Amino acid sequence: MHHKVKQEGTVSGWVHWEVLNADGAVAQEGEQPNLILDRGLNTILASSNLSDVTNFGIGLWAAFRHYLAVGTGSTAPAVGQTTLATEVARAANGGGFTAESTNVYSQPAGFMVGAFTIVRVIDITAAHNLTEFGFSEATGTNVNIRELFRDGTGTPITLSVQAGQQLKVTHTLTVTVPSITGGTDASFTVTGIGLLAGKETWWMKAGVTAASMESFWATNFASNGTLQRMSAVNTMDRADRGGAHDTSALVSATKLTYVSGTFKVTKRYVITTAQLNAAHHGWFIGYQLSSSPEVGYKFGLTNPATITKASTHKLTLDFELTLGRA
Repeated sequence: MHHKVKQEGTVSGWVHWEVLNADGAVAQEGEQPNLILDRGLNTILASSNLSDVTNFGIGLWAAFRHYLAVGTGSTAPAVGQTTLATEVARAANGGGFTAESTNVYSQPAGFMVGAFTIVRVIDITAAHNLTEFGFSEATGTNVNIRELFRDGTGTPITLSVQAGQQLKVTHTLTVTVPSITGGTDASFTVTGIGLLAGKETWWMKAGVTAASMESFWATNFASNGTLQRMSAVNTMDRADRGGAHDTSALVSATKLTYVSGTFKVTKRYVITTAQLNAAHHGWFIGYQLSSSPEVGYKFGLTNPATITKASTHKLTLDFELTLGRA
């Protein structure tokens, strides 16, 4: 048995920039969207977790934005770029504003949204006419985000900064995935069994703790959660999204080799001939390892309502995630 789950997410960036005088007063400020480069998408997807949560101790979805770079070039941003046009400074300093870094979650109708905000500050040591900025995971020249400074109409502008001032950039990365109550219709064909129909969805149970939400974005979107068998499903619309889950064999994933430029990562779960030989009402990939998982991906069978796995069967589930620009 071999099934491929396809899930698409989108990502976008927004910045609030401020030029601060030595006394902390705001000399100039603005806010605008920014372009996420192809290299940025590749950097996220090629990492061990999509969200790079463990690097630098700076929270979720932040490692590929660890360094802020600024420059004086005016070349229009394009997705294939990897550097600023003329970089003049780079820093990974929070400038004492790290308390402003936040992770905020929401569930508008049909979606789950994570907004991950970090603050970066560059101390200005010499006068510059700054026109561009970017973000990178390291001190090298490659950047994952590049944009020109712009006014409220989107027109490129120049920030004339002086020694002793600071440039403070607050950057929010927003990641969105579909989450439709009750699931969406899905089906696949299993050799030797035939067509299996069901409902599949991403979800977070209403009222889950902040820790569970963190775990969804830190591990489940990266599909690092373990796979469990649904041993019973009442309905996909239950508050806990239905059913008991078999924790007797928790199956971990193996990440397949990421191909640069595809913006697609696949993690493979394999239930061996010795595992979970029983009736399967569906499958759950989730964070909460209990009989009532709180966050994750779920596929519940509807026709047939159950299949029986025997010791002669092996089930392979490929979890394919695509990340695109919003």
